[in-house]
This record gives sequence, C-alpha cells and structure tokens, in this order.
Amino acid sequence: MLYPFIDIFFQVLVNKSHELLREEIINTIYGMASVDFNTFFSQILPNLIAKLEITLPQKQRLQGELKFDPDLPTFSTNISKLVADAAYFKTQNSATAIRLT
Repeated sequence: MLYPFIDIFFQVLVNKSHELLREEIINTIYGMASVDFNTFFSQILPNLIAKLEITLPQKQRLQGELKFDPDLPTFSTNISKLVADAAYFKTQNSATAIRLT
C-alpha cells in the first residue's frame, strides 16, 4: 500500500521538481520505510531503481551502493546520495542522446 506513495516521492526527488521540500520528503519516506525496513531495502528500493530511465550498468551501480542503515541521519544521507546519482545518470544520458541526434 505504501509503494505508490514512496514511488511518487522518489520520482519527485530524482526529478528535483520540489527541491525545497527534499528533506521533508526524505523524512516522509523514512517514516514509511520504518514500518518494514527489510521490505523497503530488499524489494521497494530495488524496484524503484529498476524503473529509472537509466542504463542497466547504471542501475546495477546504484543497486550495489544500497546500504541497509535504519537510523534517520544515515538513511537520509544514503537516500540523498542515491537520488543525486540517479539524477546525474539521467542528465548524463540525456546529454548523450542530444549529442547523438
């Protein structure tokens, strides 16, 4: 039931559409994830990464960097890094696509 909300919040973070609310969004994701961290880190987060419009090696890199840290400060830092890397990969791929056309 929480997956659709986490999915939307994750997409908002990656697309940087509500950057001023980034900390609040991450805190909200943390609240939802804290219900069952095992499911969040083993199923939900990998599914969110799989849906990103980036290359397979980039997805694998993000997956490899996932860390199971249930405390809020570390969780927040790790999600921020994950989101920043995903946004970078999307931008990098867009720039490459533009140069190829």
